[in-house]
Amino acid sequence: MTAILERRESESLWGCFCNWITSTENRLYIGCFGVLMIPTLLTATSVFIIAFIAAPSVDIDGIREPVSGSLLYGNNIISGAIIPTSAAIGLHFYPIWEAASVDEWLYNGGPYELIVLHFLLGVACYMDHRVPFYMSSADLFNAGIRHAINVGISVSRVGSAAQIKAMKQVAGKLKLELAQFAELEAFAQFASDINKATQNQLARGQRLRELLKQSQSAPLTVEEQIITIYTGTNGYLDSLEIGQVRKFLLELRAYLKTNKPQFQEIISSTKTFTGEAEALLKEAIQEQMEIFRSLYLYDLDVSYFSKKRFD
Repeated sequence: MTAILERRESESLWGCFCNWITSTENRLYIGCFGVLMIPTLLTATSVFIIAFIAAPSVDIDGIREPVSGSLLYGNNIISGAIIPTSAAIGLHFYPIWEAASVDEWLYNGGPYELIVLHFLLGVACYMDHRVPFYMSSADLFNAGIRHAINVGISVSRVGSAAQIKAMKQVAGKLKLELAQFAELEAFAQFASDINKATQNQLARGQRLRELLKQSQSAPLTVEEQIITIYTGTNGYLDSLEIGQVRKFLLELRAYLKTNKPQFQEIISSTKTFTGEAEALLKEAIQEQMEIFRSLYLYDLDVSYFSKKRFD
């Protein structure tokens, strides 16, 4: 009976450890694939040392010289193992299935191919570790926001160079506002008294986060994205309840497509958010808000929509 309890306790501890090591809630998170990184690195380093010492004399230029040169130029034994030189890879790629025996494969540069294999595995493990570490947020993930990209610390692999000019004009301040909102939201959890300006900023951030949510298999065109982001960053959603944001934006995009087709034509032809396009969008927001207000008057802060709001 004691042995059974001890075994159950050990299994429980092992399960807790596995859950902890693969969780984003600890600072040592290395991911599921990242767990393979340490034994893979040890194996590759061992192969590296064997290849360096036991390389046959005919293979000295293929293994010893590139490796020793790599070490002499400032790399250590581990970096030399995980970053093989291109010369050695090109000269000594000898598939094991083409060798008559393992001895022949080892004699013809096989150990270095193990290092190359480790390099590929190491890159995969490393990326699985670093990408969530740099870009994801456990708080957002646990709150049901997928993907939980932290706009304050993430770096786009493409950048704004891939965006058309109209998108750059509209979305320029979105990332900054979301980053500020995330910091303010964390602070507000511990604050007992929040002034009106802070409350407004929090309300804006919540609605910006809401407008970024998207249904599965329902991509938006660039024009629709511009409509959505502009409406949020310019405060037109501030008076809506959070649960009404996506419904209003859906109806607004449909309204523009039906009643203001010129807007999409301007964006698609000029790739620029012109003054004419902005005027059309403001007019559509005002008209759609009037319709939305008449349908959901009891849920809206009517005083917010004074006429000067749309001047």
